[in-house]
Amino acid sequence: MNLEEFVQISLEQIISGVKKAQESTKLTNRHLSEADLINPAIMYSADSAPKGKYFATMQRNLVHFVEFDVAVSVDNSTEAKGGFSLKVAGLGGVEAGAGGTEKSSSISRVKFNVQIQLPKSDEEST
Repeated sequence: MNLEEFVQISLEQIISGVKKAQESTKLTNRHLSEADLINPAIMYSADSAPKGKYFATMQRNLVHFVEFDVAVSVDNSTEAKGGFSLKVAGLGGVEAGAGGTEKSSSISRVKFNVQIQLPKSDEEST
């Protein structure tokens, strides 16, 4: 797998995961522009002495950043189907080699942030 394929597949999987999380946590009792708890629209950022740098939504809710630092395993195979797979190390497992199959794998790290706003106690999701 080359760098271009690694970046493409990593970003596609991150975006797909964020979309699925957005769908399952969207607030139904809010206007569409205010319904996202994951990657909400940011109205402003500020820098204040007690809080430091912070971001807020249009409703003045604080936006938090969840940081992911993930080890991924890239497995290349020369099996009949060919290709490669990208798995989170430790979660997807690494397949053992079989007769007639040549495999190589490498571990890389992907680090990214996802913006979230935490729901208030009176808000229900979905």
